[in-house]
Amino acid sequence: IYTLSLHDALPIWSAEVFFMKIEIYACRFGAGHMKAAEFLQSQLSEYETEIFDVPKEVFPGVASLIYRVYGNMMKSQSLLLQCFLSLDRNKDKIVPRLDFLEECFFKWMDKKALPDVFIASYSMVAYLLSRYKEQRRLNIPLVTCLTDFSPHTMWINPKTDLYLVPSSFTADKLILAGVPRTKVLICGLGENPVVEKKQSRYLRILVSGGGLGLIPKEKNFYRDLKTCYGGEIRVICGRNKRLYHRLKNARIPGIQVYGFVNNMPEHLAWADVIVGKAGGLSTFEAIQSETPILYTAPFLPQEERNAEFICQNKIGAPLWSPFSFTEYDEEKEKNLNLLRENMKQIKEELHPEDLKAWIEQVA
Repeated sequence: IYTLSLHDALPIWSAEVFFMKIEIYACRFGAGHMKAAEFLQSQLSEYETEIFDVPKEVFPGVASLIYRVYGNMMKSQSLLLQCFLSLDRNKDKIVPRLDFLEECFFKWMDKKALPDVFIASYSMVAYLLSRYKEQRRLNIPLVTCLTDFSPHTMWINPKTDLYLVPSSFTADKLILAGVPRTKVLICGLGENPVVEKKQSRYLRILVSGGGLGLIPKEKNFYRDLKTCYGGEIRVICGRNKRLYHRLKNARIPGIQVYGFVNNMPEHLAWADVIVGKAGGLSTFEAIQSETPILYTAPFLPQEERNAEFICQNKIGAPLWSPFSFTEYDEEKEKNLNLLRENMKQIKEELHPEDLKAWIEQVA
C-alpha cells in the first residue's frame, strides 16, 4: 500500500526511466561493431547501459588470440579466410556449425542477470540472442543495429523486435526480405555533425583502411595515386605498423603517413575524397563528413554489397574509374558537389532519436 501511494504521489518516477537496464552486445571484428555500440550507449545515456565484448566474455582465455588470428587473416587475405568467406554469411550454411558456440553463449547468458532490453551490433550475436530468447521463452525486446548497408541473412532473425539501419536503402532491403516496415528505424551509425569544408586549389585525398589498416601495401600504389590525382595525400595505416614503416621509409613526396588516429573526423573534414575499402563504418563516416568515396576493389562479401550502395546512391565510385581527377578543375569540383549533395540527402533521412521513443513506448 505504501509503494502504491508513493507511486501515485510521484508519477514521474516511472520504472522505465529509473530502473531500465539496457545491454549492448558487440565485438571487435572490425571497428564498426564497437563504434556502433558506443554510439547507441551515448544515445541512451539516461538509462543504465552496458557494452559487452561477446568473444571476450564468452571465451575470456582465448579472446585476444581470436582477435589476433582474425586480424592476421584480414591483413594477409589468407586461404583460411577465403574458406570462411565462402560461407558468405549464408545462414543455411552457418547455422549447422554453431552448436558449440550457441552452447557457450547460452551458459554465459544464464549466469548473469537479464536486462530490460537487448541490443546487438553484430550479426552473429543478433542470431544468438534471437535463439536465446526463443529457447528461454523470453519477452525481452531485441534490437539489432545493422553495420552493413546491404543486410545478409544472419542479420535477420525471427525474435528481433526492431532493426536500426544506416539508410533508407538498407530499410528497403530488409522490407524486401520480409521484415515488417514497422520494425525498421533509420538511425545511422553515429552523430550527424555540421560539416564545413575548407576550399583548396588542389585535390586533398585521404587514404584509410580502418583500424587494421586494410589498404594496399605496394608503394607504387601510392606513387600512382599521387601521379594520377595530384594534390596532397594523407595515408592512415591504423594498427598496421608494417605498412606504416614501409610508407614512412619510402618518403614519397606529397604524402603524409599516420598510424592509428583518434581524430578521424578532422582528417575527413580536411579531405575532398576518401580512398579505401567499402566498409560499413568507413562508408558511414564518409557520409557524415560529406566526403565522396573512391573505393578499392572489394574483398569481403559485405564490402561488395556496400559498394553497390555507394554506386546506386551516387556518393562515390570505384578507384581508377572514369570518375578520376587527373586534373582538378571547376568541372571536377562540380561533380564532387553533386556527390556531396547526395550524401546530405542520406543524412537527412536519419532519426536516431526514434530509438529512445521506441524504447519508452515498447520496453
